[in-house]
Amino acid sequence: MNNNGWNEYQKMVLDALDRHQKSLDDVHKEVVSNKEHIAELRVKARVWGAVSGGFAGLAAVIGKALTGAP
Repeated sequence: MNNNGWNEYQKMVLDALDRHQKSLDDVHKEVVSNKEHIAELRVKARVWGAVSGGFAGLAAVIGKALTGAP
């Protein structure tokens, strides 16, 4: 029976869909990994911000203590 090449075309389309699915899975894994890295960086930024704020506050307290300002 002649399907006008439908069987070959069907196989080609299914192979392309499989390749695209694999590529999409790889992109998804990379996006998840990037989200995890962003979360890490946000935590680090908050910690460094808190440490910097703490040092600034400590410097202000020491400055006031040394100058005798109220």
